[in-house]
Amino acid sequence: MGEEACSTCDPTIVEFLTAAGPDQTNAIMEELPDNAQGCKQMNAVCRSGTTSDSFMEFNGAIGGPDIAPTVTAVLTCGDDQQWYFNDGVNALAITQVGCSVLPEPPACAMCDEAAVNFQPKMLPEELDAIKEALPNNADGCQQMNAICQATAGNTAFMEFNEGIGGPNTGETVTALLTCGPDSKWYFTLMGVSLEITKIRCIGM
Repeated sequence: MGEEACSTCDPTIVEFLTAAGPDQTNAIMEELPDNAQGCKQMNAVCRSGTTSDSFMEFNGAIGGPDIAPTVTAVLTCGDDQQWYFNDGVNALAITQVGCSVLPEPPACAMCDEAAVNFQPKMLPEELDAIKEALPNNADGCQQMNAICQATAGNTAFMEFNEGIGGPNTGETVTALLTCGPDSKWYFTLMGVSLEITKIRCIGM
């Protein structure tokens, strides 16, 4: 009886919203075969159409699955003729599906950290160049620190690329590297930016 009841839900009782602005996209319904219990199923889909992430919202206020360029949620017919989304813990009755598109990340949001060679200690006077990951800055640009750490009481000197002096000297020298819109790493001092491809540390 239960299997028969859950095989007859009407897909049209779920409202799939159409985009009403540039920050939205159409909610899509896709038919699916019945599940192993004979219950009717369908997919709710949010697809951004770009590299931006989509966000699915149920019933006007409840967040759906994790954001991604394409978000898919399986809706399953219940014995009460309602459609349900099950997140593995709770089953939520679904009456409406809406889709939003998150802003496109800036070009500086992702740079390849491996594009900067943090040179390890190879000569007696050298120190290991240290990389420290950081959260993206307020503009959404990726950042990381380049660090030269001398032993206690000694001084470190940072060298950029091939022979260009770093920010200062000290027991610890730190340079903030920021991803640029061309996906290259830059160190900026007094408004002047230098592309960075190599960090070398010297003990003095």
